[in-house]
Amino acid sequence: MKIDLLEYIGYLIGDTSWYGETNHDDISARNLKTLDNVLSEIEYIRDYLLTRLYEHRNYRQGNASAEHLHRLAMSILERHGEKLEEK
Repeated sequence: MKIDLLEYIGYLIGDTSWYGETNHDDISARNLKTLDNVLSEIEYIRDYLLTRLYEHRNYRQGNASAEHLHRLAMSILERHGEKLEEK
């Protein structure tokens, strides 16, 4: 099963447009608060995922699979703006 996260999040948040009409604008204001909560959750998820990559910072040198996982994790961190110094 494939979930389109962007579509799901858009549905979850709802319309945030300005209409110049109180009822619609009140709904948009509530939806903007939902958007704020979703952004906070996404930041938490990003931090959690980066932590899983940080776990590969210390590895068993001389073990080919450990070194491969370390290099792979570090390259992912670099692509996503997180740089770690090598030992």
